Amino acid sequence: PAQCMIVESGYLFVGVGSSIKYWNMSTNAQAELTGHTDSVNALAVHSETGMLFSASKDSSIRAWKVSNETLDRTVFREPF
Repeated sequence: PAQCMIVESGYLFVGVGSSIKYWNMSTNAQAELTGHTDSVNALAVHSETGMLFSASKDSSIRAWKVSNETLDRTVFREPF
């Protein structure tokens, strides 16, 4: 099941398990971003840069370049 979703700039992003699936709503193209090791529970898009940010129960926030489907950086935090 989907844990989170967001629609931005013609894309639908959905956190499913430890991955992010997304669809280009005008072309129906689909892709998947992987890298988290636990459930993705939040998504945000920076509309000016086209970067997608994801937060996960694995205590990381990841920044993705949607244009080429690559991971730009990962930030880990200590669990509470």
